[in-house]
Amino acid sequence: MNQRISLIFNVLLSIAVIVLYVLHFSSTRSGSSESGSDENVWIEDTTLAQKALASNKPLKIVFIKADSIYVKYEYYNNLKKGIESKARRSEAELEGEMKRLEKDYEDAQRRAQSMSKEQIMELEQRFGQRQQQLAQLRDRLSEELAIEEEKLNKQLRGKVQDYFNRIASENNFDYIVSYFPGSNVVWANDSLDITAKVLNDLNREYREGKKK
Repeated sequence: MNQRISLIFNVLLSIAVIVLYVLHFSSTRSGSSESGSDENVWIEDTTLAQKALASNKPLKIVFIKADSIYVKYEYYNNLKKGIESKARRSEAELEGEMKRLEKDYEDAQRRAQSMSKEQIMELEQRFGQRQQQLAQLRDRLSEELAIEEEKLNKQLRGKVQDYFNRIASENNFDYIVSYFPGSNVVWANDSLDITAKVLNDLNREYREGKKK
């Protein structure tokens, strides 16, 4: 009987450890996923040279270093901290359930020798219910975190895209290209780099918005 209880508990504990691992690294994944999805904010085109040759006037192209935007944009960093904080709270909640489950298991072990077959079966049923509850908690926390990440990603993309639309119109830019390791742009003249201006503008606007 002790072996049956031990087997059930080990299965539950293994599931819980996997869930903790997923939640712990969800914020890290969220950071990388944000970086991947937000690449669409900045226009990339492998036919710029052909379009420039076909045009009566040269295209006005500038570029930003996307990795610098993510590292130094204060609004993005605050969003990221919020997601990480939520992930830690979810992790703590799940860990608390694991500790309560462990305590119940230890109590069951001490009582198992004096329990009848019916009592053991009832205990197994309760452990099965706890397994379902743990899985439901995992799913709920993961879903809540994913929804929050998507919501914040949309806010970030909207804010950055609005800014680029504005400066492109003000400066008659034809393209604002995202330049980062692995992008389609293999080389760019530093004189076309507007990363510093973009960061200064975005951070200034963010600080001013916080004061309102």
